[in-house]
Amino acid sequence: MKVKQINIAKKEVLWNYAGTLFNMGSNYFQLPFLLFFLNSDRLGLWYVLMSLSAIANLITFGFTPSFSRSVAYCWSGAKTLSKEGKVKEMSSDGEIDYHLLVNVFSTCKVVYFLMAAAAACFLAAFGTVYIISIAGNIMCINIKAGWVVFLSAVFINIYYGYYSALLVGSGGIKENSQAIAIANIVRLFLLALLLWLGFDFLGACISYFIYGYLLRVVCKRFLDRRIEPERIAKEQNISISKRDVISCLETLWPNAWKDGVVSISDYVSTQAGTLICSGFMSLEQTAAYSILSQAAVAIAKVSRSIDVAHLPVIQSAYVNDDKTKLKKTQAMCVAGYIIVFMIGTLGMVFIGLPVIHLLKPGIRIDIYLFTGLAVYQFMISYRNCYSSYLSSTNRLWYWKSYILASGICLILEVVLFSQTQLGGYVIVISSILSETVYNTWHWPRLVNRELNMNIHDYWTGMKDFVQMLLGR
Repeated sequence: MKVKQINIAKKEVLWNYAGTLFNMGSNYFQLPFLLFFLNSDRLGLWYVLMSLSAIANLITFGFTPSFSRSVAYCWSGAKTLSKEGKVKEMSSDGEIDYHLLVNVFSTCKVVYFLMAAAAACFLAAFGTVYIISIAGNIMCINIKAGWVVFLSAVFINIYYGYYSALLVGSGGIKENSQAIAIANIVRLFLLALLLWLGFDFLGACISYFIYGYLLRVVCKRFLDRRIEPERIAKEQNISISKRDVISCLETLWPNAWKDGVVSISDYVSTQAGTLICSGFMSLEQTAAYSILSQAAVAIAKVSRSIDVAHLPVIQSAYVNDDKTKLKKTQAMCVAGYIIVFMIGTLGMVFIGLPVIHLLKPGIRIDIYLFTGLAVYQFMISYRNCYSSYLSSTNRLWYWKSYILASGICLILEVVLFSQTQLGGYVIVISSILSETVYNTWHWPRLVNRELNMNIHDYWTGMKDFVQMLLGR
């Protein structure tokens, strides 16, 4: 198969928006059913489980972006992988190095199995103790069974997660988004059915398990259409030894652990607030905060779809030293992010939050708290638009400042929660202060200087974004 420089067309971007909407919006598509069938305590417990799921996914420790990046490099003609910076050797005959590609795939399978087992064991031991400590007064057979199903779902989601990573790395943005949409539609249907049948909390956990399993199955089908690593290895008699796997890990590890540290930082920045709130506030108050927080996170995730969709493009352009394409793509991604975030925030304020209040009048919707959360999420995702460029070019220089900022944020949250009665505003104050000090302005400035970008480039990027959506 010939080397391909990865490009993303309008349909890939639109599908990525749709996939992100389904993935992040699934929490809100499910919300009417969860609000109607679960009481406030069980709803709060469900959001705690979702936060624990995010913690479990941290155990992938940076390998997901590292593997996706490596596949993109292979797809674009790399014959070797480097620990940092540019690939040292590119294909001279225009053919993909299948031995390297199959080696990355084989290494991916081994690593993801080990991570899935570790995550499941960790949650089974420490997660169980935590759940009992915060929900001991409502513990029953239904919740216990739901917890067991949830643990199984975590294992499945992480182990088969490599299919999604490899699919995205090969440029299969549209296919990955389609898989997300299919899995979420099935999940929503099952959730409604199981809750209606009286499965209560257990029903929500079962639908989560089915979602993860189905997502991986569909991703595998799509991946086989693009690459089919097992068939390639068999046809070309490619044998991957234990030494090959170890060598691949040695190459990926220097940046993988940095990606992992950044993942932990992002979790603390966007998800840890729910767990901290549950330690200082009631489950009912935690549920109210979580709804507003997830609304802000959803807007940020959807807004960054343009950037995420173009990561393989940036990685491919970097390997092929196409500086013009790098600059144009980065400008369009940042401009597109800002436009969509502004529209999404206004839509949530004037449409989304009133609908939530209508569905659950008992939950207090604090518009000022939501505004603060939205500002913070904008800051986080804005600097991530630039750090993702650096990671796509195999340079994770920002990991120290990210983990430092999240550590400061965590300390501030604990101190302010214990010393004040500000409630959810503690998260907003701590988060904005910790990010404003350095990350929000430094990394955008660094990338702008490297690519020699100015306001005119972003104005052009905005026009490119609009024209792309209009199909011009």
